[in-house]
Amino acid sequence: REPPSWGLTIFHSRVQQEILFVFGGGMLIAQGTLKSELAEWIAECLAEAGMNEFGFILVVTLVICSVTEVVSNMSTLATFGSIIASTAQVKGFDQVQFLLTVTFAASFAFMLPMAGGPNMVVYSTGRISIRFMAINGVILNLAAVMLG
Repeated sequence: REPPSWGLTIFHSRVQQEILFVFGGGMLIAQGTLKSELAEWIAECLAEAGMNEFGFILVVTLVICSVTEVVSNMSTLATFGSIIASTAQVKGFDQVQFLLTVTFAASFAFMLPMAGGPNMVVYSTGRISIRFMAINGVILNLAAVMLG
């Protein structure tokens, strides 16, 4: 017996369309932030903040963790990666360290379905409630920030 081909009918029956909209919408947000020069403005504002390196890492981690809960982690990285790298360079901090911080913090998305692909797939099965994800996600996020 031949395996089914991935025609449009099979695609529609097996893939949750909402997942595609979340990823696409998130990428549009990232592009809009960059094209409108909002990212550049945010980087300038952050560079003027009088924080030491540890304080800046802590704030970046908490902000990225929060944003990643409502925007996909890919979009968060696309939007905030350049902002944080520019800010780190202006402040004289190690850019790689801050990009790693953004990358890890964006992967600490455990609370809501729209936070990342795996979360959306698990939620789309209907076996896990948003309440369950949120309660356990808060605990996992706090642990990840403390350990990260």
